[in-house]
Amino acid sequence: MTPIVVDTAADVVDSKDGATSLREALILAQSDGRDAEITFDEALKGERLVLTQGQLEIDRLKGALTVDGDLDRDGKADITIDADGGSRVLDIAGHRAADAEVALNGLVITGGRTEDSAANGGGINAAYADLSIRNSAIIGNATTGDSESGSSANTPLAQGGGIYAYRTGLEIDRSTISGNSTSGDYGYGGGLTIVLGELDIDRSSISENSTSGYFGVGAGLTALRTDSTITRSAINDNLTTGVNADGAGIAAEFGTMTIDDSTVGHNVTTGDDSDGGGLAIVSLDIDIANSTLAENVTTGLNAFGGAVASGGTIPGRAVDMKLTNTTVTGNAVADGAGAGLAINGIGDMIVENSIVAGNAVDNSLVGGPDTSDVLGGLTESNGGNLFGQEVVNGASPDDRVGVDPATVFARTEAIGQDAIAGGVLADNGGRTETVALAKDGPAIDAAVDADALDTDGDRLVFDQRGLPRAYDAVEGGGAVDIGSYEHGDPEDRPGLTPYTSLAEQIESIASDDLALVLEAVLGRMNGGDDTLLS
Repeated sequence: MTPIVVDTAADVVDSKDGATSLREALILAQSDGRDAEITFDEALKGERLVLTQGQLEIDRLKGALTVDGDLDRDGKADITIDADGGSRVLDIAGHRAADAEVALNGLVITGGRTEDSAANGGGINAAYADLSIRNSAIIGNATTGDSESGSSANTPLAQGGGIYAYRTGLEIDRSTISGNSTSGDYGYGGGLTIVLGELDIDRSSISENSTSGYFGVGAGLTALRTDSTITRSAINDNLTTGVNADGAGIAAEFGTMTIDDSTVGHNVTTGDDSDGGGLAIVSLDIDIANSTLAENVTTGLNAFGGAVASGGTIPGRAVDMKLTNTTVTGNAVADGAGAGLAINGIGDMIVENSIVAGNAVDNSLVGGPDTSDVLGGLTESNGGNLFGQEVVNGASPDDRVGVDPATVFARTEAIGQDAIAGGVLADNGGRTETVALAKDGPAIDAAVDADALDTDGDRLVFDQRGLPRAYDAVEGGGAVDIGSYEHGDPEDRPGLTPYTSLAEQIESIASDDLALVLEAVLGRMNGGDDTLLS
C-alpha cells in the first residue's frame, strides 16, 4: 500500500491547488474501502495543523486506516492537530457490520471542544471501531454539557473530554492523556470515557484531567461495562469538583479491570458525597498487583475511600477485589472513613502481600475501632500483609496489624489532623512513582513467595519499578518484600536498570538470576518487545 502523504498544514479541500491536506487525505483514504495509510511530508515536522472547517471525520470505515505522525521514528509525536476550541478534533464512526480499525501514531490531539449536552469526546469520539493510540498526546480538550439538570437527569451528558469510545476496542500505548475536562452534570471522564468496550492501557499516563458538575465521575478514566487492562502506567493528579462526583482517578462500573505495575496517585475528589479519591468501583471484578495507590484524597463531606471506594449491596452489583503486593499509603479522607480501602456491600475482598498503612481520616463518620486504613472486612488474607490499624476484620492471624508506618517506609510525611505518617510517592527509578521501603522495616523479606503473583497468575519476577524480586532462589534465604517495592537500588546491580534491554540484562546479572529473567521474557513480553519499561 502506498501512503497518502499530507504536504500542507492548511485545512483546505481544493483539488486544483496541487497540495494534499489532512482533511483531503482522510477523504481519499476512505474513497475505495481499502486499507490505507496517511503520513506527512518531512517539511511538516513540528507543525501545528489548525482545523478551520470543523472536525475531521472517519465515517463508516470498513477497513484499516493508519495516521502516522512520527516522521523520524523516534517514538515521539511530530504533528499537532489543533481544533483551536472551534470543534471536536476527530470523529470516528466504524461500520457495525465491518471490522474497522484506526491507528493513530505520533500525534498531538488538542484544542477540541464540544458544547452540546449530547456531544461526547472533545478530542476524539469513536464508535464501532478498534482504535489504537501510540506515541501520542491527547491534551487540552473539553466537553461542556447541561449544568442545570441536577439529580433528576440520571443520564450521562457530554462525556469524555479527551476521548469518548463506544463499543470500541481501545488500545493506548506510550501515550499521554492530560489536561482534558468535562463540565456539566453527568459529564463523565474528563480524560477518557469508554462504554461497552475493551480497554488496554500500557506505558501511558492519564493525568491532570478534571470533571466539574453533579455526578461528574472519573476525572481521569470512566469505564462502564468494559473489560479494562492497565499496565505500567500512571493515573495521577486528576480532580473532580461536583457533588456525587466519585473516583477522581478511575470510576468503573460493571465489567472487569486489572492493574499491574502502575500507580494511582495524587487524585482528589472535592465535592460532598464524592467517594474514592483514587478509584470508585461498583459491580466490578478488579485485580490489582505490584502497584501503588498513594496520596489520593477526598475533601468533601460524607466522602469515603481516599484510595479506593467499592460498593455493591445487592446481588449482581457486587465488587470482587484482590490486592497482591500492592502498597496503599498516604491517602486521606476529610469526613468519612476508610482512607485506604472503603469496602461497602457484598463481594470478595482478598489481600495478599500488601501494605495498607499510613492513611488518615480527620472526621470519622463510623463509630467503634479506627477505620483509617480499612473500612469493612476482608474475605481472605494470606497472612503476608501489613496494616496500620489495630483491628482489621477478616485479617489472618499471621498478618501484622497496628504497624507504625514510620517504620515501614523510607520516607514519610505527616497527613491529617493526627499527623499520621504516610508513605511518600517519589521517583525511585522505573516508569512510575513508588513508595520506597525502609531498609530494616517490617516489610523486608516478609511476603509469602507462593502468593507473589501478577494478575495473570504468573510469578512476580520484578517489582513495580522493573527491578528483580529477591526470591529465595536468588538471594539465598529471604522472601520477597511486602508491597509493590523491592528494597534495593538499581546501582546494587550494575547494568540492571528499568530501561536496560533484555539482552543487556541477561548478560549483566549473575547466573542464579537467569531463570527468573527468562521467565519474565516468556511471561511478560509481547510482540518481540526488547525493553522492559522504555
